[in-house]
Amino acid sequence: DRARAQLRSLRQRVTLSRVSVSIEPGRDAAAKDSGWTLGDAVRDALDAAKITVGDSADEILGRPAFTFANERRELNLVVLSVAALGFVADGGTLADIHARAVRLGFELCPEEVGPQLRLQYLNQPVGEFLHVAMKPQLTYRGDPVDFTLANGGAGLSLLGGSARPNLVISSRAAACAQLVFAQTDRMAEPHR
Repeated sequence: DRARAQLRSLRQRVTLSRVSVSIEPGRDAAAKDSGWTLGDAVRDALDAAKITVGDSADEILGRPAFTFANERRELNLVVLSVAALGFVADGGTLADIHARAVRLGFELCPEEVGPQLRLQYLNQPVGEFLHVAMKPQLTYRGDPVDFTLANGGAGLSLLGGSARPNLVISSRAAACAQLVFAQTDRMAEPHR
């Protein structure tokens, strides 16, 4: 059956990495009295690592809607190209790409994966841009934003990019056509 063969082929081609996705759990409650937040801790860590943070990424890190896990946990992450998900030629919309990955058994990442992975992935090749597949965070203007880990040649960056559902990601732009998803314990079998 063709759908099962495609899923097996995709499973063999994904790039796995393991990442811890929590920064100093438990400090948030004590910090509220002093005005310190976990967003501030992330910013400090990124600054100490000499990682550039884009304006949109910085804004959503400070938004009240941006949450961090209460306890340390490990996630298996996968890097999937738009083409590997079956979007060839003109690519696909962000909504369609996310839906296809979820149908194949992957999950959107918790929002904190963006800054956590950026802090841990320090040997990112020049020219690589990884979009974190996540529920978008809204800027104060209401623009949906997700995280992108970038190394454009001038150093490592954590950027905020458009997460509009109708945004088309082309499979032809290899540097822009890779997304990070969380891998579930049991990947779904395709529907018949």
